[in-house]
Amino acid sequence: MGPPVDDGDIANRIQAAVLKRVESDDLVLPTMPVVVSKCLGLLDNPDLSLRDVAHVIETDPLIAARIVRLANVAARAPSAPIRSITDCVTRLGASELQIFLIESAARQMFESTDRHIAKLCRGLWAHSLAVAILTRDLIRAARSGRPDEGYLAGLLHDVGKPVVATMLLESEKRLRGTQTRNWIMPAAWLRIISGSHRRIGVALAEKWELPELVRNSIRSGGHYEPAEPHALVNAVRLANAITKIEGVYVGAMDEDETAASVETGRALFGIDDEQLKYLTTYLKERVNERLA
Repeated sequence: MGPPVDDGDIANRIQAAVLKRVESDDLVLPTMPVVVSKCLGLLDNPDLSLRDVAHVIETDPLIAARIVRLANVAARAPSAPIRSITDCVTRLGASELQIFLIESAARQMFESTDRHIAKLCRGLWAHSLAVAILTRDLIRAARSGRPDEGYLAGLLHDVGKPVVATMLLESEKRLRGTQTRNWIMPAAWLRIISGSHRRIGVALAEKWELPELVRNSIRSGGHYEPAEPHALVNAVRLANAITKIEGVYVGAMDEDETAASVETGRALFGIDDEQLKYLTTYLKERVNERLA
């Protein structure tokens, strides 16, 4: 029987392997699901027909089921449940439909058949939804920019993390030479992705041809831009910090640093205590509505 495996050494070697692939652009990024891509193409058509979009959505049972649920939630207790996909897309409208489609594509990124990745990614997805909701609310409150772009920027700010998670698992299997049941500890996983996920997220946003403002918010989300107080990147950073304080987060957190980030962002957006309470009171319930 060989010497015991040093998880710390394994984690360091995995990190080196992943970072090497990132630096050399040796990445195989997930493609956008065909149904989502087709629907987004239809939405770009000036002669848009929501009925055509509905017909494409009907070919994917999972996406169809989700849009039915979302439309009924958005309708806020309609007199009769909305079941027709055409009625659903009409209820949501083109802008909200685009968000739903990209959210459906991103959601698949946070799913895995590996139990280690799946458990962590469920928490990451809930965090991403919370940041998306708060970013949109902040943009609306500041009346600057487009709330729909704010939602997408918040939703995708961590989209590189599940890609890195898959890379980590592949690298560990190669290093251990077997299908391991003893994956590296979550703390090590989170430490590794924190230094590499942003670049991968930008690359994915470029591949999916998302708006430049969304790409920039992923790229520059590590700091505030004081010269432009209501910038989208500032909204995402503030929403991210508030969400951490609210406990919708996975991983270790420097509480003092996060609290300071909230205060800096609040000053930029002019958010007082009453407004902050309004933003966060039903945050977890709103996240749960999108999780189902």
